[in-house]
Amino acid sequence: MGTWFSREQGSGQGTDEGAVPEEAGNFEFLHELHRDRILNYCCRFTGDFQLAEELTQETFLRLYRHMDKLSGNVLPWLYRVASNLAKNAVRDRRRRPAASWSGDIGAKVSDRSLGPHLLAEQRDLEARVSRLLERIPARYREVLLLCDLQDLSYDEAARVLGVSRTNVGVRLYRARRIAARWIAREKEAWE
Repeated sequence: MGTWFSREQGSGQGTDEGAVPEEAGNFEFLHELHRDRILNYCCRFTGDFQLAEELTQETFLRLYRHMDKLSGNVLPWLYRVASNLAKNAVRDRRRRPAASWSGDIGAKVSDRSLGPHLLAEQRDLEARVSRLLERIPARYREVLLLCDLQDLSYDEAARVLGVSRTNVGVRLYRARRIAARWIAREKEAWE
């Protein structure tokens, strides 16, 4: 089996600058290390916490099934699987609308130690981010989530999405432009 490392284990650049822990090839270790990032990504992509939990579980089930075939940094592979599952789930939900983006994601993923005032502000901000993400087309939303919210490099996002680094840059530029226009309109509405 190849070496398994991640951004957290290496230098922050997706490279390994030290010994890879012995347990890095262990499914439980990888699950513990990457679960929250994948759950957050799926939650932001779908806007539905319960669906995100299911997609995260399916992503790690696929990792378990394919561990013997994978080597290197597993995180881009996990994001690619999660991204494909999330796109399919969103597409299927459009065909059979049941849940909406308005689910209380913030209540499930927020820090419960915050006071009521800060928790309310956090929930309001999360609702705004969800509305913003809802307005960005999926092909741009996924690159925005990967690069800006999950801190993947352009090269890592390109591997996840199966596109060129240049295409990642173009999509990210367009996503940010859509977001900036929406934020400007929201700001005008508040004034």
